[in-house]
Amino acid sequence: MSSAFDILGAFQKKGKRRSVLIATLEYEIADWNIKIKIGGLGVMAQLMSKNLGHQDLVWVVPCVGDVEYPKDVDADPIEVTILQQKYSIDVNYHQWNNIKYILLDAPVFRRQTSKEPYPARMDDLESAIFYSAWNQCIAEVIKRFPIDLYHINDYHGALAPVYLLPEIIPCALSLHNAEFQGLWPLRTPQEKDEVCSVYNISESLCTRYVQFGNVFNLLHAGVSYLRIHQRGFGAVGVSDKYGKRSWARYPIFWGLSRIGKLPNPDPSDTGAYDGKKVKDEDIKVDREFEDKRAEFKRQAQEWAGLHTDPDAELLVFVGRWSMQKGIDLIADLAPTLLEEYNVQLLCVGPVIDLYGRFAAEKLNHLMNMYPGRVFSRPEFTALPPYIFRYFSMLIGLTLQWCGICFDSFSR
Repeated sequence: MSSAFDILGAFQKKGKRRSVLIATLEYEIADWNIKIKIGGLGVMAQLMSKNLGHQDLVWVVPCVGDVEYPKDVDADPIEVTILQQKYSIDVNYHQWNNIKYILLDAPVFRRQTSKEPYPARMDDLESAIFYSAWNQCIAEVIKRFPIDLYHINDYHGALAPVYLLPEIIPCALSLHNAEFQGLWPLRTPQEKDEVCSVYNISESLCTRYVQFGNVFNLLHAGVSYLRIHQRGFGAVGVSDKYGKRSWARYPIFWGLSRIGKLPNPDPSDTGAYDGKKVKDEDIKVDREFEDKRAEFKRQAQEWAGLHTDPDAELLVFVGRWSMQKGIDLIADLAPTLLEEYNVQLLCVGPVIDLYGRFAAEKLNHLMNMYPGRVFSRPEFTALPPYIFRYFSMLIGLTLQWCGICFDSFSR
């Protein structure tokens, strides 16, 4: 681990491959054909596992309940403390190419499934126990390996570096969805004592790193760590504008001077960046791909049970059903679109909040009112590839129809 502020030196050491620790609840273990992916973080994890061959990755992942994991190399278990009780987490190592997977196996993780890898809530005792065990395990793995950099993704593992103090580990924080921060109330001394006991940290560390107002905020712990130990350096949003908008929207970030940007990558673009901007005349239209649009639409219509109408505009929403994604606005605008235009609506994704639940009720009613023109499935659903091929071409059209600006529509 690094001392004090050797942060830049850790990024590149001559003659030594960088060792980066990643800990995610969505992941892919390619040679075992195991894929836990429900959203944008899962997509990013898949890209990282395939395109970061220039560095050594230590990847911490939890075992979910509905997946059979082969046994590879047994390791010493990790002991965590929750509510002053000690619990043992089984550990297994698996090496694939440049990635060493650290598999954590315990009932607290096995309660989750491949379709629901995250706890349903992030403000109750059960979820606090989950994230406490998760962060304590990450910290212990950092102690076991010579890590140069810990890559934090969202709030889930943002508390882990605090367990290592006074030792400092250089960190990078990627913000995929800053809307969710991991919040538990600290309204009374009793609540603070209980939450700190669940997370096995002192009240003084909680006050300095985690507490924001009267709330125990996991994401704030990561932000505080960057602010205190890295001069505010190391946070990015995963698109051109998301970091800037997150900084403006959420006060927990105001202790940082800025949040950088990490544009969504093109997985096929693995060449060196030459610093040149793409000119309009350099953009080539794939005519062969464009000619397939009609067939993609027909396949999507058949899959969803919609009328196979080549003249209908098919509007597609795939994502979390929440206020952040704007599904409530789509549900509100849908009757006008269906009444005044020849459109079809296809909406798929898990319900996250009350806005999503109300949208599901409205869209279900519209399915009955407009048979063959509306398909609504408010749950996590594996989609055939032609849906995404058609969907990728219709994003701009959907936003134009609805008049909605989705910051991270494709995530």
